[in-house]
Amino acid sequence: MTPDMALLHLQTPRSNRLRFLAGQSVNLILGKSLHAVLPIASCPCDDRNILFHVHRMPGNLFSDYVFNRLKNHEVVEIEGRRANLSCRKKTTRPLFFFALTLALRRSKA
Repeated sequence: MTPDMALLHLQTPRSNRLRFLAGQSVNLILGKSLHAVLPIASCPCDDRNILFHVHRMPGNLFSDYVFNRLKNHEVVEIEGRRANLSCRKKTTRPLFFFALTLALRRSKA
């Protein structure tokens, strides 16, 4: 890590793990108004300890909070996996994609 990058380590409850694939992103929420969509930086083999790299971006409220105010064991919420969807089959028919987002509460370890 560098002075301009923080490692955010979230640990899920044993009974409520987040299953994800490499390269997926989630929405992180601090309080009621701070949001950031970040890619997961950890291995999917450990779905309980989830890592994120947060870059320092002066003026970005989420980044400023992580670097200046975030404390151990503070609650950070994760809104489900986010991924790009694609269709591998070529077709001339219209395609419809549906997604469902679930909000799960996580606490900082």
